[in-house]
Amino acid sequence: MISRASPSPIALTAIALVTSLAVVVGGCGDATSYELSWTIGCATPGDAACTISSVRQCSELGVDAIAARAVVGTNDEGTARFPCFDQARGSASAVGPDLPGGEVTLEVSALSASGHVLSGPVSVQVVIPGEGTTPVSVDLPAPLACADGVDNDGDGLVDLLDPDCADDKGDSESPAAGAP
Repeated sequence: MISRASPSPIALTAIALVTSLAVVVGGCGDATSYELSWTIGCATPGDAACTISSVRQCSELGVDAIAARAVVGTNDEGTARFPCFDQARGSASAVGPDLPGGEVTLEVSALSASGHVLSGPVSVQVVIPGEGTTPVSVDLPAPLACADGVDNDGDGLVDLLDPDCADDKGDSESPAAGAP
């Protein structure tokens, strides 16, 4: 039989102190400035068919992450990096860091796993309230087939290793019509 000793008053005080600090520290990040959501390659913005619904879907596009650079006037406020699909949230969205209230330009880009910009940036003007969160939606262009890190035509060759890609500006890895 295992006997369990009751925690000492000192241990209980330490637990209470750590719990209090966690609440205070956790509360510091609660005041956010924007909630960014994105689609990729959507011909019609807001089209439900463009909604990213899985990590696999991001992988098929070659997109690993979304970067949002915030600029206030001429000041670079930094770049936040978010997963293309956030499994914990169950969506292609993220809450950005605190920013000063007022007009902000967000420059949003799709990134490969190595951090290479695949598409964008798309610039969005946002007015950040003094308190609260502003919703921001953006549609990023689909990455070009010859620069997305994916074997789009299933021939075992990726991007510039595929002879059907003349350069990284190519939008198809498939052989040209009539080519062997």
